[in-house]
Amino acid sequence: EAKRIFPNIHSGPISGYLVLGGLNEISYSSNLPKALTKSSVNIRYRGDIDIPCNKGTTVETSVGGETRSKYADFNIAKFQTNGFEFEIKKEKDWLSFCAVTRSRPITNAVITRFTEALQFVLGRTLHWSVMELLQQQTQETRVRASLKNEKESSRIQPPISFRSYDNASNVWNLFGKYLGHVISYPERTWHPLFSLIHSVIESGKASLEAEALTLSVSIEGLLKREFSALAMPDEVFKKQVDKARNLIDRSELSDSIKERMSGFLGAMLSPRAKDR
Repeated sequence: EAKRIFPNIHSGPISGYLVLGGLNEISYSSNLPKALTKSSVNIRYRGDIDIPCNKGTTVETSVGGETRSKYADFNIAKFQTNGFEFEIKKEKDWLSFCAVTRSRPITNAVITRFTEALQFVLGRTLHWSVMELLQQQTQETRVRASLKNEKESSRIQPPISFRSYDNASNVWNLFGKYLGHVISYPERTWHPLFSLIHSVIESGKASLEAEALTLSVSIEGLLKREFSALAMPDEVFKKQVDKARNLIDRSELSDSIKERMSGFLGAMLSPRAKDR
């Protein structure tokens, strides 16, 4: 997959075409000797990415059976939700995200839902660099030309504040709730709900005016999509609107004014954002 291609007629040993392209992603698939009983995906993100942890690791260095050094770190989040076992490990300049399941295939759409849920609970945009998928009798490795995930200066904070040693259960419970809500979405592209979330996260890097506008638009979009049946007008209100429409129709107002007022009354039958 290439973003851009530049044909150059003057290049090449025989004055032919030399095609230059910027590759977004390189992938390689191979067959395994036997089918796996579990499906797993490991996604690696470059950068110093903080997560709330609930498990630790110990690294011991031995020489000839003699322990020379021992190092302990509290750097892993491990939990189960929605039929998956997750292990997220913070390493030096890397974050490793692993999901394992016996109950369902890990499709491209499911992988996208994983990345959405992680970005949502951490309150930041992330770009993965390496992905390894093991499924049935296939091993697939993908490499992307992604920039290092630097610490952002966004004013938008995670939905649940955390430190590396605090609030892990609440954060990963929220991860599971979001994942359960969107995991059935079949498209490889972002879920419409995450498109709104991503807009809000990115707005924190812009001006306050842009952030306020994005927040208001995103909240209204969220209410329309996720709570479309909430605060609908009752029959009494609908009858009042019909009476108003009849009064306008019998009035001596011009047809253009009647048409515009009729449109306004029609809009009143849809609930306002503040009513929800």
